[in-house]
Amino acid sequence: MKKKSMLKRMAAVFMGTVMLLGTAGAVSAATAPDLSGQGSLQIFKQDENKEPIADVTFNYVEIGEFYQSEGTPVLGYTITNDELLGYLKTEGLAPVYTDNGTEVYDGATMQSALAEAVKTKKKEITALAVNTLGVTGTDGKTPGKFVDKAVYLVAETKAPAGVKEFCNPFIVSVPILVNNQWVYDVVAEPKNSVDEIIGKKEIDKIEGTQDQTNASAGVGNTVTFKITSEVPSGDGTLEKYIIRDIMSKGLAFQAGSWKVTGYKSDQDAEGTDLKALVTAEPAENSDGAAETNITFTFAEPDKNLKNTYIKVVITYDAILTKDAVVRDEVTNTAGLDYQNDDSIDVQFDEVKVKTYGYQFTKKDDKKNGLAGAEFRVYADKECKQELTVYDKAGNKLDPIVSGDGGIVKFYGLSAGTYYLKETKAPSGYTALKDPVEFSVTKDSANSSQLDIINTKGFTLPSTGGIGTAVFTVVGIGVMVGAAVLLVRLNKKENK
Repeated sequence: MKKKSMLKRMAAVFMGTVMLLGTAGAVSAATAPDLSGQGSLQIFKQDENKEPIADVTFNYVEIGEFYQSEGTPVLGYTITNDELLGYLKTEGLAPVYTDNGTEVYDGATMQSALAEAVKTKKKEITALAVNTLGVTGTDGKTPGKFVDKAVYLVAETKAPAGVKEFCNPFIVSVPILVNNQWVYDVVAEPKNSVDEIIGKKEIDKIEGTQDQTNASAGVGNTVTFKITSEVPSGDGTLEKYIIRDIMSKGLAFQAGSWKVTGYKSDQDAEGTDLKALVTAEPAENSDGAAETNITFTFAEPDKNLKNTYIKVVITYDAILTKDAVVRDEVTNTAGLDYQNDDSIDVQFDEVKVKTYGYQFTKKDDKKNGLAGAEFRVYADKECKQELTVYDKAGNKLDPIVSGDGGIVKFYGLSAGTYYLKETKAPSGYTALKDPVEFSVTKDSANSSQLDIINTKGFTLPSTGGIGTAVFTVVGIGVMVGAAVLLVRLNKKENK
């Protein structure tokens, strides 16, 4: 069953009904806010479909104050956090008013400068928010928190598993000006756009397999796997991008077989060859079973992948080994480990490759089981392409021999049509002259699919049509010679 990871692209988009820093430009109002006492601050987290998102943690820190000239309405805001102010001024933040050396800013320019600053300093800015605001519940809301009436930096610091990017830090004032009225219980609504980062693992092809649709293979067949992974986008630095692949025992990774390709759009017919550090190491899973862990590590992904490619496609080969016979099926799972702000591990689809077997019964002409008959399996009717088959323990059968009761079982084939040739009959029985066609399916090893009958007698060597001609010519020659001899004898007697 396909497993798909849903990753959420967090973008700070705020509802127009909740203004974070008052009206555009310098804050002004018919009446100044009451800055005595406290107000409250709460976060309401929901996705683009207005579905609440639980288990999201927000922190906050006071970074500024309201500024009001004597006898006038509120003019704007001051920034008291020097570190944040430095980040914002780097992005061109300038005061809209200076009063006796005090720089006053408006909300619009502060938010604009912050949006630019988090593109390169998101971690540093997030780290400034040192106070816990709360965790969203099932309703998507943090508990309301009483705070002083001031200006705050709010940052998302923790999110549920599967979240791709945290919401950008934002600035909010308590109170806020809404429709020319001061609101003292503030509910900020950073919204999400929900996006799927698709990671896909599939079988590209199975060489030597007659039925590609069943994802089955014979021992020795080459299986080409294909991994497709989207490149994360959004804000923040892409610090690492590692595709991990786990193959169970029964698949042998073919070093040097891989190809790594980057695509700039879905319309690209051909992508660009990419470099990755590839390693393959033996390991054990949680149950102690042997496996192979393969990693494709991309150097400087922020420079080499992000904002250049939308997806990466990896293909590589593995050979099905006899260990697959014992397991019935082998698995291959891929995942993406990347880091923008926090390390995220995304599991892709699991694919399975199965190998099948066949069972038949060798009998005499009285339908009794007949042991000791020898057989070989071929891919072609002419019996030129012999195939290797195995018992359930993974032992090579060379040849296949009917056992007690005439039962014959062998494994290690993909679904398809094959040919069985009897190479040696039990003593006193005649071997089959022609090969027997049979079909392998997922169930063909579970019960006897065919009775192959031997009759008593001898098998003469066959040389085809010319052999018959030789015997015929020799016979005629003997008869002619006898006739000539008889004529000569008669002539002697008559003399």
